[in-house]
Amino acid sequence: MICNEVTSFKRVPALLLLVIMLIMLPAALLSAADQAPGYGLPESRHGGYFGRAGTYDVYHYEIVRIDAQNLQLYVYDENAQPINIIGISARWRVAPGTAQSFAGQFDPNPSGEFYSAFITEPYDEPLHILVEVMKLGVWVPVEFHIPAKPAAGDKP
Repeated sequence: MICNEVTSFKRVPALLLLVIMLIMLPAALLSAADQAPGYGLPESRHGGYFGRAGTYDVYHYEIVRIDAQNLQLYVYDENAQPINIIGISARWRVAPGTAQSFAGQFDPNPSGEFYSAFITEPYDEPLHILVEVMKLGVWVPVEFHIPAKPAAGDKP
C-alpha cells in the first residue's frame, strides 16, 4: 500500500507539468506567430511595416516611409482586405509619451486607397510613431518604430 502511494505521489509533478505546458502552449504559439515575419499578417503590399490594431484585429495597418517627412498609411480590415478610407479619421503622434512629442492628422488620398502625412518638425531616429484610426467612435492605436531610409547613394 505504501508503495502505491509513493508511486502516485511521484506522478503528481509530472501531471502538473503536463497541465502547465498544455495551458502555456497556445500562448507561446501565438507569441511566436506575432513575431514571425509575414505569419498571420498580410504580405507587404507597399513595402511598409505592418501592425495589428485592436484587441481582436479590428484593423491592420501598413505604414510606408516614403522619406524623412512623408508617410503613407494603408488600412486593412480584420481579414486583411483593403478599406476605402474616405470618411474615416486618422491621426499620428511622433515620440508619444515624451516631451518632444508632436502630432498631426493623416490626409486621405482622393482615391480612398491610403492616407498621407507630412511631418515638418525634426525628430529622433528611428521614427517612433503612434498611428490611430477611428472605428465606431473609438481611436484604434498601433505604435511603430521605423528605421531611417538610406539616403540616395548610401550603401546598406
